[in-house]
Amino acid sequence: MTNRRGFHIRSAAGISALLTATTLLSGCGSDTPSRNPDAAPSKTSAPNVSQDVALDATLLESALPRQRNVPSNFSSERNIKAWDGSKSDFCLSDRWAESWCAKAISIGVAGFTDMEDEELEIYVISLPGADTAERLFTSKGTEAEVGSNPPGDQIDRFEISSSPSTGLDGEGVTVRQGGVIARIEYTRSPGTQTSDQELMAITTMVVKRIQQAQRGENPTASVE
Repeated sequence: MTNRRGFHIRSAAGISALLTATTLLSGCGSDTPSRNPDAAPSKTSAPNVSQDVALDATLLESALPRQRNVPSNFSSERNIKAWDGSKSDFCLSDRWAESWCAKAISIGVAGFTDMEDEELEIYVISLPGADTAERLFTSKGTEAEVGSNPPGDQIDRFEISSSPSTGLDGEGVTVRQGGVIARIEYTRSPGTQTSDQELMAITTMVVKRIQQAQRGENPTASVE
């Protein structure tokens, strides 16, 4: 029927039927909650860093730091290079374990010197994936050795007495980030102390550069 102004008026039965149909169409009363059109859009989670990316020689070499990325006292680069993992002789000569070299995708090394009595060498090996690298990385540094929140997925620290490559003494860190393992050796003249803070700053920088390469980014991290 219509009122006196000409507007159509539904009967009570008609209104009830309309409300029932609207309820069924909107999903109210079911297990599916209704959506508020004024509600803020839901946030999507950020993509995870892929740690299972196997870095080939080209990507691994990009992850190696350059002279501008390391502490300024290392004024000269000695060697920055990466090779395919099939170069097993190179892998073994870099003192990686035979079982690691057998699975290596690529290997790399970066060396720096102050031209007097300090040397920094960074050896890196990329393995088929994080699971493989985790199984091979069996040692673990204590909190007293590597701090309460150290970089990387696994980390260990060791002393160097007369380094095979430099003949100097010092300290070293082995760290795993996903499927990549790095060994950092900081050596000085016998009787001098390696700075714990500087060694861990270098380790953090190496881990960040590996992460950037694993994300498909250009590695840019430097020692802060």
